[in-house]
Amino acid sequence: MGALFTKPFFPNPRASLRYPYPAAAWRDRDAFEVYLLDGGAFFFSNAFLGRGTGAAYLAAWDDGSLFAPWMDGARIEWDRFWHPEGSLPYQRPFEQHVWINRLYFLLPLAQAYARTGQARYARAWDSLFRDWVSAHPYHEPHRPGDESRFVWFDMQVTTRLLVLIHSAYLLSAGGALSVAAWKRLYSAIRQHAQFVHTEAAHDLSLTAGRGNHYQQKGTALIYAGVLFPEWPEAEAWRTTGMGVLRDHAAREICSDGASVEASPSYSHFIARLCLDPHVLLTENGYAPIPGWEACVRRQYAYLSRTCAPDGRT
Repeated sequence: MGALFTKPFFPNPRASLRYPYPAAAWRDRDAFEVYLLDGGAFFFSNAFLGRGTGAAYLAAWDDGSLFAPWMDGARIEWDRFWHPEGSLPYQRPFEQHVWINRLYFLLPLAQAYARTGQARYARAWDSLFRDWVSAHPYHEPHRPGDESRFVWFDMQVTTRLLVLIHSAYLLSAGGALSVAAWKRLYSAIRQHAQFVHTEAAHDLSLTAGRGNHYQQKGTALIYAGVLFPEWPEAEAWRTTGMGVLRDHAAREICSDGASVEASPSYSHFIARLCLDPHVLLTENGYAPIPGWEACVRRQYAYLSRTCAPDGRT
């Protein structure tokens, strides 16, 4: 059974919303065991921090090295590694650019606050997020990626949306954030969900979505639509998210439970992107996606046959 999802200072919040993970998951597990890093972030984190774990992120934040490559004096230069002429996704400077602008690092700070109650972690979370927001005003969807420096484009937006929603759960106890900070967070969640919905609905209408980036949009929309039902867009987010997941599974989840991406580690990531929305929907009283439990079980059966003896992929 998941935990209650409360929203401090949210106007007229709906009661009894269920978050997909029990509180103990964030207490007992590393941040990036609960929220799985995608492959690019995992490999980049290993290269940059030595490990792809939330503990490594937090240690680098504590010793001041987390943002060292991006620092300009005392401030973070968020777009230092953006190169508009000829950027390719797997060039290292580009990976440095998208990693920092997906805001993965906020999650270990939020988890540290939830675990310890120390307000310094929540204050650091808010300070970093506020600085990022001021550097990246919202862009409407479907701007060419190079015009938005890829910050308002594709998976950058989707990853931030999920990080912000998980952070909202982790920061909700103890009163460390101000009313203004919560309003900023809720506004950002809504803007991000609207952006992702526009992109995902467009791809779904053309059957043009591909890969885990497309699937992640569906999962993120279900998170936003289930946990923020007070907003008038929520039903459209849920409906489109479910449509994206059905479309993705029909075309990219194989009959044996593997993914067409043909990587055991990605199969783990993709299976979780299927499991989370199923738990969210069913625990909050929505009908599951037809056939979804069988789809999830098939993927985990595949993983049980292909992972290492200790369960790692």
